[in-house]
Amino acid sequence: MLRSTTLREPAHPWASWCPFSNLLLPVLAHTALHNPHKNVGIGYVDCTVAQAVCSRYNIVKYPTIKFFANGFPRKSEYRNPRDARQFLQFINREIQPAVFKHTDPSELASLAASGPKKALIGTFSAGNKDIKSKFYDLAESFRDLCEFHWFEAPEVSFTFKIRGTTISFEGELENIEGFIKKNCQPAIDELTYENSAQYVEEGKPLLVLFALINDTTTIEFYKRAVDHMIPHEKKRVKFLYADATQFLEQLSVLRIGLEDLPVLVIDSYRHLYKFDRPLEDLEIPGVFQKFVSDIFNSQHHERFHRGNPIAHRCAWRQTSNCNHAGVRIPFHDKTCRETVQPSDSGAPLLVFCGHGIVLGFDCEESRAPFICEVKCSEAQETKPDLSSCSWRQTGNCDPNGPREPELDSDCLTLIVRGRSGVCDCGVDGIKINFTCEHETVTCEEECVKAIKSVMATFLEVEKSEKGAFKKTWSIFSVFRPAESSYSLKRDEL
Repeated sequence: MLRSTTLREPAHPWASWCPFSNLLLPVLAHTALHNPHKNVGIGYVDCTVAQAVCSRYNIVKYPTIKFFANGFPRKSEYRNPRDARQFLQFINREIQPAVFKHTDPSELASLAASGPKKALIGTFSAGNKDIKSKFYDLAESFRDLCEFHWFEAPEVSFTFKIRGTTISFEGELENIEGFIKKNCQPAIDELTYENSAQYVEEGKPLLVLFALINDTTTIEFYKRAVDHMIPHEKKRVKFLYADATQFLEQLSVLRIGLEDLPVLVIDSYRHLYKFDRPLEDLEIPGVFQKFVSDIFNSQHHERFHRGNPIAHRCAWRQTSNCNHAGVRIPFHDKTCRETVQPSDSGAPLLVFCGHGIVLGFDCEESRAPFICEVKCSEAQETKPDLSSCSWRQTGNCDPNGPREPELDSDCLTLIVRGRSGVCDCGVDGIKINFTCEHETVTCEEECVKAIKSVMATFLEVEKSEKGAFKKTWSIFSVFRPAESSYSLKRDEL
């Protein structure tokens, strides 16, 4: 167990029911046996017993390995291989001083040019105890984020260095902490394998710009777009950029290669969603906001599974388990003119007049091979034109309540219980109101029902006076002329 008298100690929050935790206990014992540092202890905390301790340090997964110094945990967790040799190396790193002291002035230039990714370089005399004390305190606080280097010299200066670029601090000493935090822990940071887990643990969706790391123009453009267009979204989204060459395997899921860079991607922890417009469009008012808002109103998720309702293309989207609603297998997608075999399951997607038509197919041995182009052409003949259909969100569980446009959705999005608003069918004022008490619906389904109801009314008055025809003509015209024999020409009215 943790001992309060221990100066430094790797702590292992653990749960007795967790098999991975139990497997780690003999490794910890072996590490303790070979630990050469007398002032470093190795212990564990059984979170099924010491629940208050684990709650205090936000332990939510097991096993978790942290290093404590002077009674306080370091920010970073241990995330390397769990063996005694790696643990001892981890201990050696953690007990190193927070500040690296240099006496050779020539080392300053080499450090700025080829040192660690992030470093804070301070120069001041040893006799300046106030500055030295503050520098060491800040180094201890930010040691997980930056390296701190001290060059003893008469003049006082502080410089932040990242990838060969240096930024000088020119303010008052009392503002140095803000300078360090801004640069060592920026609001838009670089994503690496080493720090990815800590961002995932925040629980926010990750919005990542993948680019070549030397493409500073694009990276700076992205940072400006975030700061100027959607700074308020930093509370619920983690904005990052990454060296794409280090994440090629992940990007291959989206069929993205180096030739496609730069690319902006949202990781919702369920799927990856790509920004399909030119990156320059981020500065168009509303574009960046909509891309982010669609994380929270189910738009991205719906389009991933059911297609993009504003994409003017036809394609076969392969799914698994011979089920058109199964898990997506994008590597087996087909173009609109490729032959779909009876053993294929999926959904050919046609978008007509800005609205998506989705047809689902399970595996059927008796089904003849076909191409999506033909199936989609047949489908468009019996589909209403819902190009302007949309969900308009309102508040207070009242369809006439205050508008919440940031939660508007397209016609294909599943509208779940708890959302209030209006399905605006975009056809002669047909609108369908919803309070929060309703089953899951899509505006597409509801509008088709409403339009068919109107068509039935039209058929009932077909033999009435021409005025009735004129009243219902524009509503009936949402159906394609080839759908039935009931369509009329304007000169007949």
